[in-house]
Amino acid sequence: MYRVFILLFFSLSVFAKDIISVNAVKFEKIPFNAINAHHPDSISFNQEFIKNKPASQNAFSIIEGTHSVEYQQNLQDFGGHTGVSINHLPYYYTSTFVDGIFIPENFLDAAQSFGTGTVQSLTVNRGTASTGTNPSSLAGSVEIKTLDVTTNSASVQAITGNFGFYNTGLTATSKVSNNSGLMLSINTNGQNHIDNNKDNIAENPRTRNFYTTLAHQFKNDDLKIKTRLDITHNNRKGGSIITDTNNTEGNPFNFTNAGSPISDGWQLEDGDKIHYNSGTAGLLEIIDNTRFSLLSSVESNNYIGGGTASLLKRDNFYSGNKYKADETNVFLTGARKLNLGNAKFKIGGDFHYQNLHSGISHNHEIEEKHLHNPDGYTYTTTTLFAEINHSHNNTDTNLSARASYHNKFDFIGTLRGKLNYHHTDNIISTIAVGNGYYLPTSSFEQNHALITEEITTLVRDVDKATKVLNATYNTTFVYNKLQANINYNYNEIKNIAALDLHNGDAEFKTLTGKYKTHGIGLDLTYFITTTLLWNASVEKYWHNLSSLEEGYVILSRPEYKLFTKITKKLEDNLFSIKATYFGRQDLEKFYGTVYNLAGIKNTKYSKDFLILDTDFTHRINEKHKIFMGVENMLNFIQVKYNSQIAVRESHGHNAEHDPHLDNINSWGPVRGRFFYIGFQSSL
Repeated sequence: MYRVFILLFFSLSVFAKDIISVNAVKFEKIPFNAINAHHPDSISFNQEFIKNKPASQNAFSIIEGTHSVEYQQNLQDFGGHTGVSINHLPYYYTSTFVDGIFIPENFLDAAQSFGTGTVQSLTVNRGTASTGTNPSSLAGSVEIKTLDVTTNSASVQAITGNFGFYNTGLTATSKVSNNSGLMLSINTNGQNHIDNNKDNIAENPRTRNFYTTLAHQFKNDDLKIKTRLDITHNNRKGGSIITDTNNTEGNPFNFTNAGSPISDGWQLEDGDKIHYNSGTAGLLEIIDNTRFSLLSSVESNNYIGGGTASLLKRDNFYSGNKYKADETNVFLTGARKLNLGNAKFKIGGDFHYQNLHSGISHNHEIEEKHLHNPDGYTYTTTTLFAEINHSHNNTDTNLSARASYHNKFDFIGTLRGKLNYHHTDNIISTIAVGNGYYLPTSSFEQNHALITEEITTLVRDVDKATKVLNATYNTTFVYNKLQANINYNYNEIKNIAALDLHNGDAEFKTLTGKYKTHGIGLDLTYFITTTLLWNASVEKYWHNLSSLEEGYVILSRPEYKLFTKITKKLEDNLFSIKATYFGRQDLEKFYGTVYNLAGIKNTKYSKDFLILDTDFTHRINEKHKIFMGVENMLNFIQVKYNSQIAVRESHGHNAEHDPHLDNINSWGPVRGRFFYIGFQSSL
């Protein structure tokens, strides 16, 4: 039966076996992020590390202490989405893989789909050339390996903190037979809105998240099969007046106490008044999203030379006060592996179907005559790909090529190459070059002003896929007690899609010009003793937007960042303290002239700042442990120094006469000092 299932997907190859072998650090269950010994341009987080991040609200939020990699949290731009940013690029340029299955991005982020309870390990890959054959990994990828069922077990977790924070979960596994097992995981978490400066405009919305997973695993000498059903629900209520659910005009915000001379807008230095459009200004709207995902992967060790096959069926149901949409994603892939001497080949194909149907809602009823299906599209992408891995003496080479046909953008090709050179058994250098593409999907994804503006027409002039050129140099040192990673990364992106608003009309179009960014970074992990660990990282990036069409928001990033952490294990106790220093951001480079909500011009640069966190875990016995911690100990919050940034757009056909507020962006923490306490118990 299982072999027939493989044939239905025309049975494909497993990825080539790891071709780099170095001795990893030995440790006594100290949770730490480590350089991936098999792929030196990657960073891995083990299960012990994941378990000791109890305040993490999803699998991606465990990421810390890695240069050029950041979990973007509490961002107000692009609807306040969260995700993993790699090489200073927006999170939606990062691909997600679960047990080798590609998870297509959509207008809500993939971060809100995966709880930590089902994760065995998580690996972050930098750059397009280090992420196999998938073309959407413009910045890099995150690979999630789900929990292996080895015994009958059950565990519960509960945590609480200030700001109304809670995080509870249950995970149970059952060994059905010698070859198969079942897993059930349920998690719910959330947090209240945050309005630190008491202006009735929340810097962070109220959130309520629910994840549940039912998984089946089968494994014998030939086959390894993992199938899981994920159901997630994410609810976000924007604004501090979060109980007003009857407001159908967009966001339930109250601007009367926002510090502006006029109650529904702002006043410029010359005395002119600008009124908010619809009283909402593109702020965080109410969002309800439910996903159903079916993932199934099959891997063969022996059958037809070995192979893998995967299936993803994913449905998203999005609704808001004014905008509603349903989305379906289906992704199929299959391949074969062939071995010829020192060369390992992988050939195969995949098929991707995306459909989004949307509408504008007034009084919770869809009015077909008012901007019917403004965000709708149907995409199909059919791809053939090939990959070769070759090892000879001290050199490992990887080449991959893809030929894709898209129903809107025609043929798109990608080519990537990577060369690993082993200077010694413990020093490896990597050079990688490659290109990739990203399919502009929803204009809603680009700019939520579609909801808050009185849009009467929407023209879709996106005629090209977003494309990137990436080049990376990396050197890794792995010794008995030390791991170090030095990296340089360059990215050049063109055909960026953006939403242009003018006079009640909207145009979703392809921008002219390019966005360039490059930077350097260092990661360091050192075991001072077998129970005392030191982590450190540093990064510095440069951004060039000079040739990119002006007037559109590109995510601002810190110019540099420093991180250091000490972890100490003492018998049944585990203690860590970490510090992260964020350099300034050149806000005008990314946003142009920026104002706050009172109409006051903000400074060119953001403030640099330090975030200090600490946590403590005590193991009572083999089954029970308690933990507590403090994040942002110094209580640094952005609104103490500079309120949220209100970018005043001035592009469009009547730029000088029709300015309006664009997006709200955060350069610093919106949550102040955060205390939490909780427990984990094995049943």
